[in-house]
Amino acid sequence: MRRSWIIGLMVFGSFVYSSAEAQTGTSYFISSSTGDDVGSGSKQTPFKSLQKISSIELQTKDTVFFMRGDRFDGHFVVNGSGAEDAPLVITAYG
Repeated sequence: MRRSWIIGLMVFGSFVYSSAEAQTGTSYFISSSTGDDVGSGSKQTPFKSLQKISSIELQTKDTVFFMRGDRFDGHFVVNGSGAEDAPLVITAYG
C-alpha cells in the first residue's frame, strides 16, 4: 500500500512540475550591485535599475526577481498585469 502511495505522489509531482513549466512566462532579474541596464535582464546579465524594469511591459506569468541583499532606490512601477490564473510574480533570488 505504501509503495503505491509513493508512486502515486511521484506521478502527480511530475504532472504538477510539467504543468508549472508549461505555464511560465519571461523571467527578469534585477541586481543593483552587479546589473547593467544594457543587459538582457537574464540571471547572467541582470538589469540594474528600477527605472529599467519599470519600462518593461510585463505579461501574464512573467516573474521579476530582485537580488537579495541589494538596495534599490526609486520606484518600481508595475507596467502590465497578470490574471487570476496566471499572475505576475515578484520575488527574490541569490
